[in-house]
Amino acid sequence: MKSLLNKLIQSLGYVLLHKQELKSTTPIKGITNFDHANARSKAGIGLDAELRAQGKTNWLEVGTGGRDDDGFIKIDILDFPEGQAPENYRKLDIINASDEDIAKLGTFDLIRLQHVFEHFTPEVGLKVLVNCSKLLKTDGYIILSTPDIDIVIDHYKNGSIRELNNGWGKERIGEDAPDSFVFSIFTHSVLSEPHMWCYNAEGLVHQFNKTGLYKDITVLSMMHPLASIPFTHNRPAEDVVILARKK
Repeated sequence: MKSLLNKLIQSLGYVLLHKQELKSTTPIKGITNFDHANARSKAGIGLDAELRAQGKTNWLEVGTGGRDDDGFIKIDILDFPEGQAPENYRKLDIINASDEDIAKLGTFDLIRLQHVFEHFTPEVGLKVLVNCSKLLKTDGYIILSTPDIDIVIDHYKNGSIRELNNGWGKERIGEDAPDSFVFSIFTHSVLSEPHMWCYNAEGLVHQFNKTGLYKDITVLSMMHPLASIPFTHNRPAEDVVILARKK
């Protein structure tokens, strides 16, 4: 009975759980529906579960974040000592990859970029989206997240930017830096991994539309039935997430 009810209400963006199954979570200021996305993750519901149910499990992650055992092939430009690269790692420059390089890697059901896109200029970002489309199967999914500049601005104006930041970048700005410096860490990042652009939902949708290569471009709120933590939202306090499909 519970299974049937879950299927019925999943389309509405909810999950049915016994109260003992759903552990309480600490609310995050500025994040609506955090608990719903967390609940879907606990219940095994979301984009990953949907793809597995369809047998679409050939996944690629641009950037080597996350676990090595999470089902993704990982690509980056990192060099590992001989014999020390993770088994699922492939070296590929997503910006300058040739068609031959892309063909060698194959095509995928899903490509994920979590907090990677902001490290590209908007011009380079378009090249990345074009190359990602070449790596996707027709109707394949791409999920992309960046810090949401609207959230960052709201926290700065409300005097809560340090709560959102949680100490990140203090090696660059120091412990006693003013809030404006903490804000600038979100916009510029640290020197070793600089942010090259800031996005909100409108900006990311604009980039996807500009390529002409994607359809069903959706701003994935945490209330969306395909959203879960951390598969779609790995930094839910600051994420803006786009889900799209290759034409």
